[in-house]
Amino acid sequence: MGSHGTAPLPSDGGMDLSIENGAEMRQVVPPQLLGPLSSFLWQKYGSSHWRVYGMHGGLSAKVYELLAPGCVTAPKLILRIIPTRKTLFEREREVYFAQKMACAGVAPEVIWYDPDFQVAVLQHIQTCTRLTFSPAADLIWQGVGMRVARLHRLPVDESKFKLRITDRIQLAFAQIQYALSPRLRQLFAQVMALEKDTAARVYAHHDLNPGNVLWDGARAWIIDWELAGLGDASYDLATLELWLLPESERVREQFYLGYGQVMGCPQRLEIERQKIKALAFYGFILQMIANHPSILEYDRRAAGLPSRVVLKQQGQIWAPFAQRSQLADYAQALLREAEQRLAAAVL
Repeated sequence: MGSHGTAPLPSDGGMDLSIENGAEMRQVVPPQLLGPLSSFLWQKYGSSHWRVYGMHGGLSAKVYELLAPGCVTAPKLILRIIPTRKTLFEREREVYFAQKMACAGVAPEVIWYDPDFQVAVLQHIQTCTRLTFSPAADLIWQGVGMRVARLHRLPVDESKFKLRITDRIQLAFAQIQYALSPRLRQLFAQVMALEKDTAARVYAHHDLNPGNVLWDGARAWIIDWELAGLGDASYDLATLELWLLPESERVREQFYLGYGQVMGCPQRLEIERQKIKALAFYGFILQMIANHPSILEYDRRAAGLPSRVVLKQQGQIWAPFAQRSQLADYAQALLREAEQRLAAAVL
């Protein structure tokens, strides 16, 4: 029941969890956190009755919609629960950048956060939609370019959260190297040799896929900051071109128009080099999860990672996984493309 500032908070301090997936919610959210969370929601929005619905959360967190039925003062919210067991991702990194980028207007607002249990309530992006690949949508792609440019041009704190994507590749490789063929071990060594420390450091997202760039009808938003850090802008541009920007010269022109930079030959060569690292990164991660499913909290309903090669003939660039058994196939496809690009590259 919706409330408007008059109904008392439930005597036990807890939320009314009349929800679609209540058992999972009670298991994931520590019971001692439900009281403070419900108290906050009551004080801010005047409702003690919330419904919780599961959403696509990918591999790094569990994500839910929070909705207060009948309460006109309560907006739809996002509840993000960051697992305690993280191999490739750091909870502190994700929260730091989510808050910092919200203040910069790049990410949705962090409305409430509990540092002990790593649970956050975030602004819900209303009427958000996956980006259209229509070449006619010039303003959308310019808007995405402007948002990425704002990220890359923020003043940086050199003391916090540096990240080399090859370090993450190495973490994944260490879990699976015993099961890899000599060919893939050689690929790993070649990819590691691509790392350079000469590039100017900017705040980079490192995972700009269609699930992490949203459009609300007027502007773009970037979400999911678990891999963010001081890095190379070219890597972000490479992932955008691999997973988000279709193979349309017009769309890329509009993106870079919004980004505010024309890519000359040296920049284009660097972006192509970074694509090899991106393909290897996702490929080795998928192979790691296929070999060791317990490493990450894999949610077959929600997880989405690049399957560009496998599904290209179907006109799709990005698709969620339906079965864990598909992960190894996707991983091998991505690693094959990394090998092909490496063989053809001028490095």
